[in-house]
Amino acid sequence: GKRVLSYRLLTEVFSNKKIVFFLQTHSSLQETLHYLTNEYGGVNGLGVIRSGLDKNYRKHLLENNRVILTLPIVFLNTIKAFPELAGMFEIAIINEVDEIIRRFSHRNVLCVPWNKLIPSLTNTMFIGMSGTLRDDHFILDESQLQLRKELSTISEFIPNSALITIEELIGTDLREYIKYSEVHILPVKDSRTAEIILKLTALIDETKEEIMHTVREFSPQDFQKLQQNFFQQLPFLSIETELVEKFNRLLLLRKYVYSMP
Repeated sequence: GKRVLSYRLLTEVFSNKKIVFFLQTHSSLQETLHYLTNEYGGVNGLGVIRSGLDKNYRKHLLENNRVILTLPIVFLNTIKAFPELAGMFEIAIINEVDEIIRRFSHRNVLCVPWNKLIPSLTNTMFIGMSGTLRDDHFILDESQLQLRKELSTISEFIPNSALITIEELIGTDLREYIKYSEVHILPVKDSRTAEIILKLTALIDETKEEIMHTVREFSPQDFQKLQQNFFQQLPFLSIETELVEKFNRLLLLRKYVYSMP
């Protein structure tokens, strides 16, 4: 869905606008480039700015291409060297916009480099996309820990914003561009893997009980919170670090075993 929307924004809705399209990782950048050029018919005036390119060549690409695909840190470093280029872009598209918000933050709510990048693009309209926008994140202010809606935080730092959901778009001609996939779930039965998972689960349960016992004994005021939401409260408890690390390692190990072919 996001790829289809991105392509139509670049080629139809804003076909005469100068756009910078931010991807969060090198692999996402390469994948998006492939889909735009090979799957959807190409984009006129498309340039790609990667790390490692000479800064003067990056300047040349920014000045001579209508659409730029890049990583946020690479773009920020470029406009630091050539600040006059920041005002050229009318639209910025952010893929996985939820990743610009810190999951747990104190003072600085926006992740690096977004805390500097967004204020640098003062005349730019932002379009953020996310297929996995989280519901809440933590903000630690001077007095207390707050659980806050991520959409509220994004709206605060990108003012005059509006939310458009896929449910609102699905009634349009978007369906004509979607390539549907069939997913068939088949069970994988392996007695050895099942035995390993059962043993890991038993160790996880034992470690969890040990953590609960420790908290009940040394921090009774936190015990009720831990009972209500174990995984959410665990990072904020002052208990033996090795015990928590053991618990997390066991969870990761079980997850790895589940994902093994």
